[in-house]
Amino acid sequence: MKRFTRSSTIAAASLASLSLIAGWGASTYAKGGVPAGGTLTIGQAVAITALSPQGFQPEGYPSGYEAAMAIYNGLVQFNNKLQIKPSLATHWSVSPNGRVWTFDLRHGVKFQDGTPFNAQAVVDDFRSMINPKLDTGEYVLWEPVTSIKALNNYTVQITTKTPYSALLDVLAHGSGLIPSPTAVKKWGSKYPLHPVGTGPFMMKSFQPGTQLTLTANPQYWGPKPSLKTLVFKYIPTSQSRIAALESGQVDVIDSVPTQNVAQLKASPNIRVQMTQSLQEFTIALNEADPALQSVKVRQALNYAVDKPAIIKALYDGYAASANSPLAGTTPGHIKSGSYPYSPSKATKLFAQAGWHKNSHGQLSKNGQTLSLTMLVPNDAYTNGTLIAQAIQSQLQQAGVTVKLDVVPTASFWGLLRQPAAQQTFQMALWGFNPSFIAGSLQMVDEFRSNPQSSANPPAIWNYIWYHNTNADIYIQKALETVNPQRSASYLGRAEKIVWDQAADIWLFTPKVIVAERSNVKGVRLLPNTFVLAQTARLK
Repeated sequence: MKRFTRSSTIAAASLASLSLIAGWGASTYAKGGVPAGGTLTIGQAVAITALSPQGFQPEGYPSGYEAAMAIYNGLVQFNNKLQIKPSLATHWSVSPNGRVWTFDLRHGVKFQDGTPFNAQAVVDDFRSMINPKLDTGEYVLWEPVTSIKALNNYTVQITTKTPYSALLDVLAHGSGLIPSPTAVKKWGSKYPLHPVGTGPFMMKSFQPGTQLTLTANPQYWGPKPSLKTLVFKYIPTSQSRIAALESGQVDVIDSVPTQNVAQLKASPNIRVQMTQSLQEFTIALNEADPALQSVKVRQALNYAVDKPAIIKALYDGYAASANSPLAGTTPGHIKSGSYPYSPSKATKLFAQAGWHKNSHGQLSKNGQTLSLTMLVPNDAYTNGTLIAQAIQSQLQQAGVTVKLDVVPTASFWGLLRQPAAQQTFQMALWGFNPSFIAGSLQMVDEFRSNPQSSANPPAIWNYIWYHNTNADIYIQKALETVNPQRSASYLGRAEKIVWDQAADIWLFTPKVIVAERSNVKGVRLLPNTFVLAQTARLK
């Protein structure tokens, strides 16, 4: 049995219409900028509407997860380097065949409602996660698990169908957070508005879609919070968040636009914190379209886009060019190659695929021009429409006619995940930001082949109908190999195949940027964009 401890490096309601918040309420700061009452307020770009780790998971993303991780604990958690460390489990081991995991649980822990934490609480929760009728949000992560059982009051055993290298990652994910079984039974369908966990903070008040207020848990099993109160406030526009931060009405803000970084850095009362994200921006290329089934066409599209120019113009340099299907901070990432801006290479590859410019400068083949529609969400990504317009212009210089179909973000996701014959786009602006960390799960989500094109893509985000048998083999081997070095080797082979096949137009990975008052210490910023304030303090 291989033993893992703290040094382990295995990385593992629809929103109601809201008007712009006009008033901020009482200031967090008393006269002279002195913290009042140990309260820290976070201004968030996304509203929190539900806080159950079960079913569809905390909503919305990522703000719901950030709050949930202050209320709940899981068996394990990520540190700042995305390594797994203990939480409610103190030790764990895996059988030689890689299928049976045994977790020793922490003694003396209680949920915030007084319910004792024990193995049965873990079993009750995790069994709901492996039930596809109950887990409508993240079942794909839990599907490899076949059974969960309590060996005694403080030992849990999890068995998987095959070895599952990403299990610890799943347990550290938001869907692995463990709620009080008493509260779940008491509140039933209303539980998402009445969360109870074992974490350092517990709910004081909740106005879904507007504000969540947490108070320190006096019975917390770990280091006691330095803060008395933690407030999550929805502030939908970046300029409103910045104004609230500058005036001292909030202490931390997320989703800082790159064009405001210099302004904030110049303030003596504000500090900017950033890290490279797990989010990789691409233009997804729908292989259900005959023209995009040619790898030479897909490669040509990559060479026709000037990524550094977009990074400089729209992200002020706060981004890194992609060099793999996985962002550089992802465990298992390898540098798979590059597609430098080269109009001549693009022209050559288009010609090899039979596409030549006509008298109007358009690429033509057998009397048909190369015309592609790009689906773009109107407000899902910072500068998203500008990115799409820049790429439209660059591809048109290469002879490709690109039509932008800008749609409401609420409908964007549904338009992506349809049977191939019902899709109305050839390209889509895509900024995949995984809530889970494991590269193998990301590759499964985006690039594992779908079994049929007549139904919604079961691989969740392989809506481009990418298919490569060798990539499938290596993705599966990476997923089923518990040894981290061997798993990473298989994953690297899969990345290289998908990269060389140009499944997407690979763009860039932006930095996650937050800003905080200079007296705030201890806010954790993770590459998956999570801003975790439960360890924060005010000086």
